Amino acid sequence: MFLGKKQSNLPSAAAEEAETLQYYAQIQAPATLAAFRTKFGFPNSEVTATYYNDGDLGIGREMHCRSFPVPSQPDGVACYVSNYAEQLNGVPVFGGSSAIALADAVSRTNEFATVAMVFTPPANTANSVQFMVYDAQGALAPKAQLDNAADNTFVPGNCLTCHGIRATYNPVTNSVSAQAKFLPFDVFAFRYSNAPGFTYAEQANALRSLNDLITRTSPTTAITDFITGMYAPKAVSDVTAMANDTYVPTQWKQTKQKGLALYNGVVKPYCRTCHMSAGDGSAFLDQAVFEAYAPIIKTEVCGSGTTRTMPQAEHVMRKFWKSGARAYLDLGLNLQSHCRP
Repeated sequence: MFLGKKQSNLPSAAAEEAETLQYYAQIQAPATLAAFRTKFGFPNSEVTATYYNDGDLGIGREMHCRSFPVPSQPDGVACYVSNYAEQLNGVPVFGGSSAIALADAVSRTNEFATVAMVFTPPANTANSVQFMVYDAQGALAPKAQLDNAADNTFVPGNCLTCHGIRATYNPVTNSVSAQAKFLPFDVFAFRYSNAPGFTYAEQANALRSLNDLITRTSPTTAITDFITGMYAPKAVSDVTAMANDTYVPTQWKQTKQKGLALYNGVVKPYCRTCHMSAGDGSAFLDQAVFEAYAPIIKTEVCGSGTTRTMPQAEHVMRKFWKSGARAYLDLGLNLQSHCRP
């Protein structure tokens, strides 16, 4: 992600890496990916899927998730995702060729990093959601580059830009607030390989199972609404449920056609992935609330220089400015702005 803003209280890269190591110590992060897999019971009963995340980072992803028992609590959920991308002089290109990224992901070659997340109930406690990053050799890494600019590599700070836009990190206690969230799998925002076993059709049930696991991680109302709507009329836990690409929140369906165009042309492809992590109005479940954000949107999307910070994912921002979304935004919110790249 373009996860552009550094932690204000961590002024240097060295300080950020030191803080990341303190955070890892606090959450007792396994020192290697192999140790992480062992600790959380992989590969037993795991669910896995491979895709190119075109709606977020613009990289190939090899996702693995499973539930695990927690004493006197509901089960927890652990996931790790190995990342693949087109590389230029050995450096991964975010938003690069999906064909190259998918080919590597399918063949399990040239991975450049693995990101891990764990949800351990109870949900209303600090560090109930934890973040870890492992390098290409499987060693715990003190930073994570999630875009081409590498302006923000602090773990877990850069993770929270999408996995909890209302979450905070406390450097005194080395803890992430309870607002950190697992995100749902927006299966229609992904690209898939044509290789046998890796097409969307062949992975649809695995992706459904992954979304079912997300419902067990204390999701926000917006995440629950999204998963429920995407698999309606059946429950996501139903093995016969099939995803549909017609989901629109109820508070948008009841509006005029212009409202639907605003949601489908702007919110759906460029906003909701991260904003669903919010537990308040900025989750954009309601058109009236989205419209109330118009002055902020005008500055943070259509502004210039340092005021333009949205969409925060670098790959998504590029796609936004190559699309007609700014016209939907300008007209739908009556911004009276040129809203130009």
